[in-house]
Amino acid sequence: AWERGLLNHVPARPAASLEGDEPLALYAREIPPEWIDYNGHVTESRYLDLLGEATDSKHAPWYIVRSDDKRRARLNCLSHILRLIPHKKVPRPKIKLPKRSNKHEYNDQASLQGKFRRQAVYFSSSFVLTDGRVLGVQLDRRVLPTMTAAYEVGVTGHTNVILQLYGSESTIRDSTIDQIKVNKYEASLGFRSRRGHLIYGFAVTENLANFENTPDVGASLTVAWVSLRP
Repeated sequence: AWERGLLNHVPARPAASLEGDEPLALYAREIPPEWIDYNGHVTESRYLDLLGEATDSKHAPWYIVRSDDKRRARLNCLSHILRLIPHKKVPRPKIKLPKRSNKHEYNDQASLQGKFRRQAVYFSSSFVLTDGRVLGVQLDRRVLPTMTAAYEVGVTGHTNVILQLYGSESTIRDSTIDQIKVNKYEASLGFRSRRGHLIYGFAVTENLANFENTPDVGASLTVAWVSLRP
């Protein structure tokens, strides 16, 4: 190891038993002159070296983590600690979810569309009556409204820009977690383009309210292949 040849190491005596009256054995070392600062004290950068050598033992060893990359250093620490903990794989039974019941459910949807030269508008509203059953747990029956409005304009002969607004109530109300009970309001801005058989689009979605129930900003990429033959 670096600079160990410069050290005049004086081994410590065996550690005394905690139950006896013998004083605790101390670690002794002669400090080389280059480790002394202008005040006659040990240079601060060498304190950790001395502490590690004085307290390092087989049952409680010291480990040095190179932390120039903080993220990698944290992951290495977590991985190292987990490897030191004795563990074994616990078998887990496979979870089988019950089939969703559509009994006593219905939904209605109404939409309105219009085109004006290179522009188009779209409005859709739907109402769904649920029986209140989620994963086999009986909850209150309720009506869930959802509304969508969109505006589309052609910027080239094959590319359109689309602005869409979306709002809906949360499907879960019987919960003590406020973040999943609040309503959802989102806005999306993107484009859609067609080149022969290929249709592709990209959109960015912003959560307008209640930031904790869905991601604040999201992005979507769509690709489709359409046959020109009927």
